[in-house]
Amino acid sequence: MWRRDYLPRANLKEKIAAKIRTREGGAKPRGSLGVSCVQAAEIRALRVPDDPDQRQVFVVIDTALPGERAHASVYAVLSDMRESKLRQLRTELLLPLLENNRMTVDRAYADA
Repeated sequence: MWRRDYLPRANLKEKIAAKIRTREGGAKPRGSLGVSCVQAAEIRALRVPDDPDQRQVFVVIDTALPGERAHASVYAVLSDMRESKLRQLRTELLLPLLENNRMTVDRAYADA
């Protein structure tokens, strides 16, 4: 999902750099090697392994704003599952997908 009409690439890079330097909620500053360009449908397609009901694990919410054109939030949708199991599913299913689609900001927005 792309929201290319909101922000020029130079401004986007500046916002990303500022977010990386910012401490949110007293946490340590975040670091990033780039962005992950993944279709929301790929994340929504992730299912609980060996689940007879093939339940969906994550939902993607488009949280882009005029100042942040290509941003989405991913949430777990299984409220009946223990937090430790959700973390395990995140590690086993979601993180590899994001890592396999990681790229630099320049590459991600080269045609913006």
